[in-house]
Amino acid sequence: MPTTMIPIKSIDVPPGNRDSIDADKLQGLAETMRESGQLAPILVRANGKKGRFELIAGERRLRAAEILKWKEIEAKELNADDRRAEEVHAIENLQREDLTPWEEARKLAALAGSNGSTVRVEDLAARLGRPPQWVAVRLAVNKLIPELRQLVTEQEWPLTHLPLLARVPADFQPAVLEAIREAQEMDIGDDWGYFDNKTHKHVPGAPRRQVLIEFLEEYQRLLSTAPWKLDDPFLLPQAGSCDQCKKRTSAQTLLFPELVDATKKTDRCLDEGCWKAKQANFIAVTVDKLRTDDKNPVLLKDSYREVPNELAAAIGPATFEKIQDYDVCKKTDKGAVPAVIVTGDEAGTVKYVKPCATGKTGNSGKKPARPVDQETGEPEPPSTQERLRQLELKRKCKAAEIWSEKLETFKPKWTGLLDALILHFGCEETREHRHDGGWEEFDNRDRKIKLETIAWQQLWPIFQSRLHRFGPMTQGDEIWEEAVCQARALGMITQLQYYWHDATVDVPMTKALIESGVADPGKAFKEAIK
Repeated sequence: MPTTMIPIKSIDVPPGNRDSIDADKLQGLAETMRESGQLAPILVRANGKKGRFELIAGERRLRAAEILKWKEIEAKELNADDRRAEEVHAIENLQREDLTPWEEARKLAALAGSNGSTVRVEDLAARLGRPPQWVAVRLAVNKLIPELRQLVTEQEWPLTHLPLLARVPADFQPAVLEAIREAQEMDIGDDWGYFDNKTHKHVPGAPRRQVLIEFLEEYQRLLSTAPWKLDDPFLLPQAGSCDQCKKRTSAQTLLFPELVDATKKTDRCLDEGCWKAKQANFIAVTVDKLRTDDKNPVLLKDSYREVPNELAAAIGPATFEKIQDYDVCKKTDKGAVPAVIVTGDEAGTVKYVKPCATGKTGNSGKKPARPVDQETGEPEPPSTQERLRQLELKRKCKAAEIWSEKLETFKPKWTGLLDALILHFGCEETREHRHDGGWEEFDNRDRKIKLETIAWQQLWPIFQSRLHRFGPMTQGDEIWEEAVCQARALGMITQLQYYWHDATVDVPMTKALIESGVADPGKAFKEAIK
């Protein structure tokens, strides 16, 4: 195809041709063209107006020529329709090395659909002379929502992180974005950024690759844990069977090379919405089958989890009881009834259970309903001993709540037990911040900087999470035992004793207890620390 000289003023550049052009690099190209001339012609086509052309490829050369104040530029005129022009533009630009990941992703996506249908990744890679995985990664990156793109661009995340994010379906990417921001806000190590020694502040940034992988696994489901048959196409007809679905890791091996496993033990579902819909339908079918067999199953949920709306709609009118109020037993045990777990990791499984025995508590720390008076039909009033027990539980929960609120403001004096404390309570940053001098370091001016504050910032969120792992601060000994454990480890048992005293004031004895004549057990508050 012959080249010709075209007036620069007659060339129109389509909007959005490039995301950005580096000014320094553009100036360098202009200097090269000044010395060596134009080494390759640009590509244009007639735009329907007499004497005017539309640029297809070569915007940087065109801009450099404008810097040099050239009147004309060497060009090749193509006889191409919109589809062909877009394809040529994409291929020509993808051969260059200065495109951003987003430009590569957008142009590849346009090229993949330029012939009116989606082409195979392998065919597209062959046309570009690139590895198939290179193409697959950038096609996945193009699916990221704009807000997520902005975050990773501003924080300069590595390109290798982008396909990991693109594994999450677009419907769930807003939730992932919010979770990332929360993780960066809570992090004070280098999992989600780094600590700036000059400002003494944590700077949010790209996480380590393994941290991101483990974080995103929360939005993926191991297919091997599904309670339904993976080859069942009727559980959710519009989705088909799981083993034929494209939204799983084994169907996208170019994006998930580390999860390729012939045994399929690592095969994961990538569509959390579909997973939840199938889970709801499976539980509904299981419940219907048990009801048909006249077994009247109990529907059990965790006390701190709500039943998903899609599940409640699939089952219909039903009563959901707390799994903590039942004991698992054998099918042959007296009083055993079938139960369907509707929340948590075991959702969809069937177990045989019976109510917690009178006088005992379930996992929630809550007693079952009081015995009923046979004559009146009303619950018998609790005994004085039971009233005292409930009062003690409420005070313990209140004291633990005060401990949790004050936890962040503590400034403990650390000793050589710091490593043991952090390892015991689950912090993973110990070795990365520790130096020969202990939890301290020296800056460039040999000025000692204590890292005790950093250490505490690592510990207190862990303490907080351990206190709240039992669900809401309701009745139960577990949260109090955790608070005592933390106070002993930190050498702050005296402070917790004071909080117990405050709790006895905030949670006074009931009128019924006062009338019964028993002494207030809160007066000897130190005895609460056992």
